[in-house]
Amino acid sequence: MTFLEFIEHRRSMPFAWGKNDCMTFVLDGIEVQTGVSFDRPKYRTEAGARRALVRILRDSGASDVTALFDRHFERSRFPSPIGTLIARPAPEDRTTGYAMGFAVSGAKGAFLAARGLEFARHEPGDVYWRIE
Repeated sequence: MTFLEFIEHRRSMPFAWGKNDCMTFVLDGIEVQTGVSFDRPKYRTEAGARRALVRILRDSGASDVTALFDRHFERSRFPSPIGTLIARPAPEDRTTGYAMGFAVSGAKGAFLAARGLEFARHEPGDVYWRIE
């Protein structure tokens, strides 16, 4: 499956904690691009996702998801190529504090939200990592 086929497949999937949420979307998107599979924490609720993220951050010594991704990937500058990981500050997100997604064009990113996959223009506060 190519990265854009992955995005198209996720377009029709409803949001579901532990199956199709920000964490699983990012892990699956990285796997599609690199072939590297990460351990998937098991959870079914928002609280479970928060607990899983706290464990991941603690085990890695990272303070937040941006620090975690900095340990594994090189930051990229805008405009970024298709497939670049994006973290967008989202104070309303009680799990990570970021909306997580991928660049799908020079102008837009795909982000998983409660309504499913959404597409939005890149914003000045977005942080990017090159996935290779």
